[in-house]
Amino acid sequence: MAGEIQIMIPQYGELNRIYSDFIVSHTFSFDRQKFITDFYKQYNDTKAFEAAILELVLDYGLIKSLSGHLRTNRYRFCPAGNR
Repeated sequence: MAGEIQIMIPQYGELNRIYSDFIVSHTFSFDRQKFITDFYKQYNDTKAFEAAILELVLDYGLIKSLSGHLRTNRYRFCPAGNR
């Protein structure tokens, strides 16, 4: 599911546009209703979605942490890193 999140983000943006338009106009087309239904059917497993988001956040945090750690240690221990 974590890989699907990158696909889902633009769809979620479209879903937000549909809701925003609905708030203003109080109507939406059949195509938009179908989009909402299809989106729900595809992503209705909230536990899997939450786990995928958490995994993505933790992976990003780990990468960022390692990157900072490597950068710090490079300058501390590698004379070439001080250039």
